[in-house]
Amino acid sequence: MLHHQLGRQTVFRTRRKMARGSIRLQLLLAILTATAGVTYVFLVNDVSTKGYEIQSLRTTSAQTAEELAKIKQNASIAQSMNSVAKRLKELSFIPEGAVEYARPASPVAYRVGTP
Repeated sequence: MLHHQLGRQTVFRTRRKMARGSIRLQLLLAILTATAGVTYVFLVNDVSTKGYEIQSLRTTSAQTAEELAKIKQNASIAQSMNSVAKRLKELSFIPEGAVEYARPASPVAYRVGTP
């Protein structure tokens, strides 16, 4: 009978140890699940925030490209010959006539060290 009681106590102790181990395992799994869930929420939030930033940058890039095209168009208009001629008249520039270049009879520059 004593052996039988010791066997029961051992069984109860073993069951209690197993129950404690099971509770610890469940607690560990709950902590890991909570940590994974919080990490997931933060990562999803970060990705969505970056998505909004990328969309904003694309919009800004498109607007900048449109402004650049307008600036290039205005620059080409300002550089056209008609525009230049019109501005010359407005600024009272005198048109030049035929250009004559001077042609000296002898060379005007000598190389150093030549006889």
